[in-house]
Amino acid sequence: KRISFYVINASLGLTSLGVYNIAIQLTEGLRLIGSSVSTVQYSKIVNEGDNDNSKFLTISLLKLTTLSTIIVLCLLLILPNSLYIFMFGEEFNDIKMVVFSLSLGVVSLSGNMVLSHFFSGIGLPKYAFWSSFVGIAVTLMFLFYLIPLYGYIGAGITASLAYTTSFIYLLYSFILRTQTRIRDLLITKSDLAFFKAKISKLL
Repeated sequence: KRISFYVINASLGLTSLGVYNIAIQLTEGLRLIGSSVSTVQYSKIVNEGDNDNSKFLTISLLKLTTLSTIIVLCLLLILPNSLYIFMFGEEFNDIKMVVFSLSLGVVSLSGNMVLSHFFSGIGLPKYAFWSSFVGIAVTLMFLFYLIPLYGYIGAGITASLAYTTSFIYLLYSFILRTQTRIRDLLITKSDLAFFKAKISKLL
């Protein structure tokens, strides 16, 4: 996850590394959504085992986590670039573009957490391992090409590609394992009611 830091430092220097690091820190706050949801999910799945309840719980939480992350991410992206410059300095004027390049990866990672905790909860952590392996392979494939070409934005694109590929692998494995239909993954009115109830409970 941090190999790009070494490549940016070697290729572009500490200033560029600082810009990328701040963007990573800004987006890491969004990962708390998936982390919090998956912790609760894991304990329930461990108690219930590999059954339909665990499947439907995972699907609901996957939708909830992904949608919540997208909403908060959009709020982060609509902040004016002048605010970032005011907070961090003139040399960080490209930070919003870096955050944007990380966006797809942040959303994918939130879903990744839910799916990996499902497999860990039913005693199959090998899926999470192979998901990480796929992410590493994608990182190594693109990192040394995109960073010299696009700088720290290339690093963000690489991270997004890696997290998204890992998520696709886990989602495909989940669909095969649980015989989930694609349409079950679409957000419905009942899902929105579920989300509203969860958010109201938190508030």
